Amino acid sequence: MKIPAGWEEYADFRSKTVHERAKLLAASSKQDRLDMTAAHVLALLERYPLLFREAWVAPTNQASRFAQDGFDIGGGWFDIVDRLSVRLSADPNLHVWQLKEKMGRLTVYFCDSAASSDPRLDEATDAALDEAAEESMRTCEVCGQPGIRDKRRHWISVRCEPCRQIDYAKRKP
Repeated sequence: MKIPAGWEEYADFRSKTVHERAKLLAASSKQDRLDMTAAHVLALLERYPLLFREAWVAPTNQASRFAQDGFDIGGGWFDIVDRLSVRLSADPNLHVWQLKEKMGRLTVYFCDSAASSDPRLDEATDAALDEAAEESMRTCEVCGQPGIRDKRRHWISVRCEPCRQIDYAKRKP
C-alpha cells in the first residue's frame, strides 16, 4: 500500500504492519482511486491470515515487498483476488509477498521458500493463478466491471469505458 496523499504527517506509516495501515485508512476518508480499499485489504487479511502472513508482522526490513506494496492493485480486482485466495489457501506452504498489476494483468509473487510437497497442489495453484490472471485482463481494475486492455505509451491497464474516460480527463492539463 502506498502512503496516501495527505498522510505525510504520519511519518511512521511505513513502520506499521499492512494490517495496521489498512485499519488507519479504514478509519479515514482518504483513499486513492486506484488503490484497493482498506475494507477490502482488511477482509483479505482476516479471511486468509496464513496466505498473507507477512501483513501481520512489523516491517523491520523495508526490503520486504509485502511491507512496501502488499496489495498494489485496484479495488475492482477484489473479487478475483478473493476467489484466488480461497484456492491458494488449500496449500498451507504458500506465502504471498505481493499482488500487483503488471502489464494489465494480476501478478502474484510468492516467498521463495513456498514449496509444496504435493504435485497436485502445484497444478491446482498454477491453474488458479492462470485463471485469475486471465480474468483480470478483462476486468476493470478500478470498478470491477468488464473492461478492455488499454495501452498508453509504455503502460497497459484494464478499464471499462467510463473509468477510462475519467483517467483520460485527469491526465489532461
